[in-house]
Amino acid sequence: MRSVRTLICFLLLAIGHAPVTLAQEPAPPDPVVRFDGHKVVRVQPRSTREMRTALTLTDDVWTCAFDGDKSSRELHIAPIDIRLTPEAYLALRDSQIPFTLLIDDVQKLIDAERAPALGFGPRGPGTFFGAYQDYAAVSAYIDTLAALRPDLASRVHVGASLLPREIFALRVSAPGAPPGSKPAIILWGCQHAREWITVMGTTYIADQLVRNYNIDANIRRLLDSFEFYIVPIANPDGYAYTWTNNRLWRKNRRANGDGTTGVDLNRNWDFGWGGPGSSGTSSSDIYRGPSAFSEPCTQSLRDFIIARPNIAMSFDIHSYSQLVLEPFGYTFALPPETRAYTQITGVVQAAMSASAGGFFIGGETYRAIYPASGVSQDWIQGVRGILGYGFELRDRGSNGFVLPVSDIIPGSQECLAGVFAAANWLIDHPVTASFPAGQPTWFPANSSSTVREQFARGLLPLGDPATRVPTVRSRIGRNGPFSSALLTIAGSDEGGTVFMHDLAAGPCGSVVQWYYSVPLPDGSSATVPAAGPGAPFEAPARSGTNIFSDDFEAERGWIVGDTTPASPDTVTTGIWERTDPNGTQYQPEHDHTPLTGANCFITGQNPRGDLNTGRVGIGKTTLSSPIFGAPGATRLDASMWLWTVTSQVETFTVDVTTNASAPTPAWTRVLTIDPSSPNAQTTPRWNRYTFRLSDLVVPTASMRLRFIARATGSNNVVEIALDDVTIASFSCDRPPCTADYNADGVVTTGDIFDFLADWFAGVPRASTHNPPSIQDIFDFIAAWFLGC
Repeated sequence: MRSVRTLICFLLLAIGHAPVTLAQEPAPPDPVVRFDGHKVVRVQPRSTREMRTALTLTDDVWTCAFDGDKSSRELHIAPIDIRLTPEAYLALRDSQIPFTLLIDDVQKLIDAERAPALGFGPRGPGTFFGAYQDYAAVSAYIDTLAALRPDLASRVHVGASLLPREIFALRVSAPGAPPGSKPAIILWGCQHAREWITVMGTTYIADQLVRNYNIDANIRRLLDSFEFYIVPIANPDGYAYTWTNNRLWRKNRRANGDGTTGVDLNRNWDFGWGGPGSSGTSSSDIYRGPSAFSEPCTQSLRDFIIARPNIAMSFDIHSYSQLVLEPFGYTFALPPETRAYTQITGVVQAAMSASAGGFFIGGETYRAIYPASGVSQDWIQGVRGILGYGFELRDRGSNGFVLPVSDIIPGSQECLAGVFAAANWLIDHPVTASFPAGQPTWFPANSSSTVREQFARGLLPLGDPATRVPTVRSRIGRNGPFSSALLTIAGSDEGGTVFMHDLAAGPCGSVVQWYYSVPLPDGSSATVPAAGPGAPFEAPARSGTNIFSDDFEAERGWIVGDTTPASPDTVTTGIWERTDPNGTQYQPEHDHTPLTGANCFITGQNPRGDLNTGRVGIGKTTLSSPIFGAPGATRLDASMWLWTVTSQVETFTVDVTTNASAPTPAWTRVLTIDPSSPNAQTTPRWNRYTFRLSDLVVPTASMRLRFIARATGSNNVVEIALDDVTIASFSCDRPPCTADYNADGVVTTGDIFDFLADWFAGVPRASTHNPPSIQDIFDFIAAWFLGC
């Protein structure tokens, strides 16, 4: 169960390990720590007791891997990689706890690691990437790259560490692009000092960007689109210490004042700080520090990122385990941008796995490895609203943190492949429009309607109300010129500025087409959708009447509960209520339209962060709409926004009745959502549902909708939210006819001219034959004379 998994991973990371005895800096000098005969093993505990036994034998847990189906909430005891002294290894062997030997002698790997990989690498022996490099060498190499192409690259000061040492970056972008003129991507390595491959991997990306701009089309594309900030060593004090005293040191070199040294920088960020997967014990390898952002290194990175609002994506590079990690680490909850993460992670995994033959898997940090609070990508996502990734580079444990030099280039190539794949995804999905009230599916005929929208590149909001206001271009029909108008400001929310504009619709049967031109920070503009007039947004014009509409900001007669003898409600928790919801893992933080309202119906209010108090108990809870009527309607639609979570075999259903006043109304099923249905939402979010009720029942004067959430097991989860319900009747619901070629709602000679122009130009819409035939013209003219 989740509690077992959380406890075990917390135990194996957060307990104060018996630290290697180290004198405080700066005097007397710390001893050089050796690991002769030390072994690394992967233990597979069969019980909590065996886990505790293994932990008593080590002062150094290397990783807590996940074992089992990551989509499952049933979490299991995970294997752990631990370093053992020769004596502890014998004790483990005698304990009968199952384990696999990964590294026979850690010191031998460390000694081999210091030797250059002679003859290895694309540029021959003795090259920079033929050996691991210390702080001074990396700093000098960054200067070399900046001097090699000063038109592309420049060294940038990020900040200073405790001792102090400089935290430096290389900025790389296309010639002539001033800082801040393009979206930015930032990556950093070595928050954990012993993860040497991350220093080489980040520097390798800098090297490839600088050296290959003129010869690699993809690199040119990336640098023409972005500016990159590459920070090879985010923990310079700890990294220097791994070269002089203790190769396996993880933290920074903070003197904690109690005889211990070091803060884990990747538990020191101020989002979820102090939660599970971090420790308040100063001797622990995951000691979070006395307060969030207590360390100069994390402060410097924070301030550097805040000062660059054009940053659209970040990568915190770690090792090992071959993972692509998404937020969050501090909680099981998913970030609101899970759809974007899912798409990007898929292409990143594929690119990294294909690069050098290693296999990478992806997922949220909490689910993929273990709880980790106060980590950088959580702050990046949760505070800055930026896509934040964490990479765990090679390998899977054969060498762990002490990778052979022969792995430097293939491991760096995998890192490069992942960063480039994500950056290319942003280019291929450059600017998106979202509609806070939902993308219009129809417009009232012969009238004007207001549309609201937001724009983003990746997760970076676009549109500056002062200097960069988007433009909408629209027309009635599918041919003819587009008219233009600047958008106006409707407000703002977590997603940035909300713009609005009016769209005029033509007669019933016509269509409205529109697209946007969005100014970018570099002075260029992007079109949304990307094809612009070639494939714009489109919606039909209809003659319709809203029979019923409710945004739940006021009480309008909804009925909570079902008291019919045949099927009464019995739950005591999770009962429907109209309220401003508290955000939890399963429950929304806001109603569907937070700019204009606050309330919605939810299945039980949870205290913020509490997953259990308000969830649906065993049984069912019913919500019924007021009675509405549409007798004689030829088309009757119901539209609503739903937030649904249904685990295991639980269900949520929507029904309609046409005899609402009867003692026992007859109900017709409209929608079923359960884990096996195609309507199941794998990630909780607001989704719009529209149903043609007139296809299911004959509309009457006494109709009602009902919404039922059911739970059959006390450990299962059912959370539902409902908002913005509209019932609309349409007296005109016809698509554009064949003769109305330009879809402006009227048949004129203009349709003939538009059709012939498209047919001779080879426009696919003008032909129903493959290949196009003169018969297309005869068919159209015949339809035109018939009037449709």
